[in-house]
Amino acid sequence: MRLARGPAAFAISLLAAFARAEEPESTQPTDPTSINVEIGSTAIVLPAPPGWVELTANRDAFRELIEAGIPADGRHLGTFGTVEVANDLDAARGMSEWATAFTIRAQEEKGVSASEFLAIRLATRHQWEEIIKGTQEYVDEEVRKSSERMQEKLGTDVELGIGELSTPGVFLDEPGAVGGLLTAASQTVVGDETTSFDMAMALIMLHVRSHVVVLSAYRDKASPSDFEAVKTVALRWMDAVRAANPEPAQPAM
Repeated sequence: MRLARGPAAFAISLLAAFARAEEPESTQPTDPTSINVEIGSTAIVLPAPPGWVELTANRDAFRELIEAGIPADGRHLGTFGTVEVANDLDAARGMSEWATAFTIRAQEEKGVSASEFLAIRLATRHQWEEIIKGTQEYVDEEVRKSSERMQEKLGTDVELGIGELSTPGVFLDEPGAVGGLLTAASQTVVGDETTSFDMAMALIMLHVRSHVVVLSAYRDKASPSDFEAVKTVALRWMDAVRAANPEPAQPAM
């Protein structure tokens, strides 16, 4: 089911953008803790995970690198990290944990009704492992395309790789939200520099204001404690996004 498999594939493809930090940019203004985005014609407030900041509003080169790593049918909304991660990024030391939000372009104008999201939720809950297994070929192709886009952006040889995908399972299933855990090995070759790591990822598909926002939290290690950490970040982030976007009141009959 493309609606269910797409977010996982996009999130995994995004790993390429974070495996290597860019050179430091000029002195940064204060990073925002919340940004405003539009999905279709709907305005949505996108807060950072509690205690984190948004990383791309003041870093054009980093934002462009991230967007080069996103499949063409996904759209980046924001990328977030702790203040310590922001400092590491500015010092070109790389990132050990981060979170990103995106949408699927094909869903933006029409939106996703409650019944349509229920179908996504049920398919994800019952077929998560099969969805992940069926995503591998799609991810490999999208990572190849991301390599080409990033190579053009950086002006040097880029080779990205994602190993076999696996999942510890679904960790969230409730009205308006469904989420699962993922892991895979990642390797990025940029010029003469190779970066390899195993990642832990928590992904939540959140139905908010008749749209689906995909929230994904990452760590560059995949121990049980790392999975608990990304799950905690994703769940707290989901709560913050919901609180910032209450459903419009229904008109009185």
